[in-house]
Amino acid sequence: MFPSIRKSKKPYIQDVRKTWEKICNIAGVRVEETYMLRHTWGCFALEATNGNFAAVKDEGGWKTFEMVMLYAKYNKTKLAKQSQVIGNFLATGNG
Repeated sequence: MFPSIRKSKKPYIQDVRKTWEKICNIAGVRVEETYMLRHTWGCFALEATNGNFAAVKDEGGWKTFEMVMLYAKYNKTKLAKQSQVIGNFLATGNG
């Protein structure tokens, strides 16, 4: 994610905290720990896959469905809207 600009054994920055803090400051957003990106990714992935828990679990590298369920709770409102759209489609034959 963060390529190194210096010559080293590894072509990427090993400790991204300073770079991440600069990026957040430039963007004008609150600085959070980089591991929080997994949570953001999990929420967006559930939405993008229409709630496909197995795909999100496998792609996100989680061992259990319990972690993915945390993101489902976060997306509960969006999932409820999708459920309503599906119900309307089944009831009327159109979206």
